[in-house]
Amino acid sequence: NGPSLSAPLRIKNYAVIGKVATADGSALYLAERDSDGQKVAVAIRQSRVGEETSFRAFVHQATILRRLQHRHIAEIFDHGFAEDVAYIVTEYFPRGSLRGLLSSALPPRQALALLRQATSAIAEVHRLGILHDGVGPENFRLRDNGEIGLAGFESARDGLPYRAPEQVLGEGQDLRADLYALGVIFFEMLTGKRPYTGATIDELKRQIVHAPIPALPA
Repeated sequence: NGPSLSAPLRIKNYAVIGKVATADGSALYLAERDSDGQKVAVAIRQSRVGEETSFRAFVHQATILRRLQHRHIAEIFDHGFAEDVAYIVTEYFPRGSLRGLLSSALPPRQALALLRQATSAIAEVHRLGILHDGVGPENFRLRDNGEIGLAGFESARDGLPYRAPEQVLGEGQDLRADLYALGVIFFEMLTGKRPYTGATIDELKRQIVHAPIPALPA
């Protein structure tokens, strides 16, 4: 429903507070649930000509999230359609994504704690036989208590540094590709930088496939 002077923009039983972000054809809004005033995140995607595949992937993501009940996976409250628009209502993470913590190296104890949480979430995804195929720091969001939750299956724009060699080569991939991505994230948490940082896309791909695994500081 469109906004008016007397009523805010609404999506089903949620009152929209404002837009948080727009990326890859989807818009993310902060909203409040009518029943208790709880803040939630509402992702919306319109169906457009030429974007049918990505629209179906968005809808499929809601189906996957509904099947996942885990402490470190974002809770999904609702999803559905409204004409040519699909929406997903999920837990709201007020502190953004794990990316915000990676400007410098984290204390090893904190990095280990975050890694345990991330791997437990991916393990639950794998238990259902699902390859995430887009693991990156942006997919893990921060709660007020410092814990993280897996909040999406979309690939980040800068997802190449987290791709396994077989993915870069276009070869067959399996669940181990997600574990490789977690390894890159862990390296980044411990050092404040990625293991491979090519100046160009081609150079980065070459490093991922051929360069030796960099050693961690003592």
